[in-house]
Amino acid sequence: MPILNFHAHTFSPFELIMLVCFGFSWPFSIFRTWKSRSSKGKSPYFLWLIILGYLSGIIYKLNNLDVVIFAYIANLLMVSFDLVLCYRFRDKDVKIKEEIEPDPSEVEEEIVKVEPDVAVKLPGTATNAGSH
Repeated sequence: MPILNFHAHTFSPFELIMLVCFGFSWPFSIFRTWKSRSSKGKSPYFLWLIILGYLSGIIYKLNNLDVVIFAYIANLLMVSFDLVLCYRFRDKDVKIKEEIEPDPSEVEEEIVKVEPDVAVKLPGTATNAGSH
């Protein structure tokens, strides 16, 4: 009796098609994250939910072993790698955000207060005396 008893005739081709379609999309997601070196727009919580779903599928397939388990494992590995990249580049995104958005205490010092009744002539604009 073999250690792994695969029941090729019992798997659902639709389940396999679904997993293959997801399997083709994950490399694009990984490539985009890797190329941009940014996790902007990615939710680690969402990726954790996907991982939980794949783990559940693998656990189910361990009791009903068929070839589809390899698709679950491949997808799990790709999503896990995408999650690692998400955490890796998240720190970089936070640093960039801190550089772009100044500290609120510094912004208050740069605000110029103008009295409400003072008219300011901007270069290139015509003045209309007496109109407010």
